[in-house]
Parts: sequence; structure tokens; C-alpha cells
Amino acid sequence: MATLQSFEEGIPISKLSNTFRDAITITRRLSIGYIRIDLLCIIQDSLLDWQQESAKIRSFYDLSFLNIAATGSVNREEGCFKKSNPFLGRPCEIHVTWFGSPGLLPGRYICLPCFIWNQHVENSPLVKRAWVLQKQFLAPRTLHFGTTQLFWEYC
Repeated sequence: MATLQSFEEGIPISKLSNTFRDAITITRRLSIGYIRIDLLCIIQDSLLDWQQESAKIRSFYDLSFLNIAATGSVNREEGCFKKSNPFLGRPCEIHVTWFGSPGLLPGRYICLPCFIWNQHVENSPLVKRAWVLQKQFLAPRTLHFGTTQLFWEYC
């Protein structure tokens, strides 16, 4: 309980992992007033707290603006920010009108080869973790910080 009490009093940002510090930086740069870091909001090693908090997780995502994912990081110390490669993806821009297909909106679409998404998001270190599955289904928007570039996912 001494750890819980010290957390309730405040955690110096210097004591947080690089990924958590980066997430706070991203949140501030986007002028978002709040951040939820599950690891800091759920008492680790407490089944009761996990049961109570996990029952509310859907409501957190329903109200969330953005999910920040350190998709290309193997652990919390690697952080979100990696060296980018602007030549990795060469998008193709197309303008389309859909005829006879309800629900498909006409407009401008940016297309990337599917292997880029699969290689850098679907097969990333992050998605190998079991708890990430719920975030993939519940988060309305995710900004993936990959190993070489950013990816935007909107559900």
C-alpha cells in the first residue's frame, strides 16, 4: 500500500518509462487535457482492482479522443519516437466515385501497399501482447508509432 499511496500523491515524470513520457508529450502537443495509462490506473497484482477497472474499460474508450500506441516498441523503455523513413511508403492518391455501393463515400483516398500495414502494425511487437486485442477493437482512433513511421487507424 505504500506504493499506492505514493502514486496517489503524484509520480515524478522522471520516474516514468520513456514510452509513458513520450505519450504525455504527444498528449500535450495535441492539446489533449487528460491521459489514461492503464498500467498506472489499475493496481498491479490486485485481482479485485483489475475486475473493477476492466468492467469500465469500454466506457473509457467510448469517451476517448485518441489511443496512442507504441506499436514498434518491444518494451516500455523504447519509447514512441523512432527514426522515420520518408521513402518507406510511397502513397498513391486516387479520387473515386462509387456507383451503386451504399456506405462507400466518394472522395480522395490514399493507398499504401498492404504489406506496409501488415509488417509495421499487424506484425509489430505490440500486437503480440494479449491485452492489446481489446484496445484494437475498442479504440475509435489509434495513432501507431511504428519502427519507421506513423500509422493512423480510424474505426
